[in-house]
Amino acid sequence: MHKAKVVMFDQDGVVCDKTYKTTKDIRKTISLALAQGIHLIPNSDTPWKRLSDNTEAMLGFEPNVVIAEKGAVVKIGSSIIYSIYGTDIIGIARYIRLLVDLFDSLGKKVAIGDSATWIRIGKKFEPNSQYIIIDGLRTQSIGFYLLATDNLGTPQNDRNWFEEGLAVAKTIELPQGLAQLNANEKYGIAIANNPDITKTNGYHIVKNRMGLNNAFFMIGDSDIDIIDAVRVTHLAVGNTTEGLRRRAVFVSQYDYTAGLEECLQRIMAL
Repeated sequence: MHKAKVVMFDQDGVVCDKTYKTTKDIRKTISLALAQGIHLIPNSDTPWKRLSDNTEAMLGFEPNVVIAEKGAVVKIGSSIIYSIYGTDIIGIARYIRLLVDLFDSLGKKVAIGDSATWIRIGKKFEPNSQYIIIDGLRTQSIGFYLLATDNLGTPQNDRNWFEEGLAVAKTIELPQGLAQLNANEKYGIAIANNPDITKTNGYHIVKNRMGLNNAFFMIGDSDIDIIDAVRVTHLAVGNTTEGLRRRAVFVSQYDYTAGLEECLQRIMAL
């Protein structure tokens, strides 16, 4: 019996570069893959609403299935499934309130909302200010940017502010079930996930719902994209880590979006 192809793919570093921009228009290839009956599933450490919206904006289709927040949340149709123990992390809203109150008391600027989209579209904030920009879409993890605005109000990386703000944030105890904040100075962002969560958790939810008669693939750019399952075939874009490069059966000669396209074409030809 013919096995349907299920292709999971990461967002940051695969669909788009670090500025949240695609490097090539591959919507025609996406349409061809969908026409072949290939199931395309974004699998990213991104809230499901933004992941779904970004996939539609960047790749031209609205996914029916998304694996979000590093595998903690799976959306299938209108159903939301929490992959870890079948329950959710509590206390996130309280933590955010404490974060807001603390930074506000220090005279820092606070914004809450679709943080990554704001950065992607170049949203302006109050000029010459130090900001904590909190991701208001996450439900099973916490994420925020620590950025300083220039004279025009454009958020930019500021190493000193990032280190100072991160130290302030770490004085607040994280909700039970979340690990320590994982800081990425290059992006000016810090994220706390459940330490037991990986993208593999989300894969198992999808596999169980879709049935066993499928061929699963994962296209990524880093070790976090490695799915710990023998049934998953890994491919990588050119800007990949060495760990994923060793695991992948195919590594594109191209970076980012163009690399995603070449990986998809490889799968389509199988």
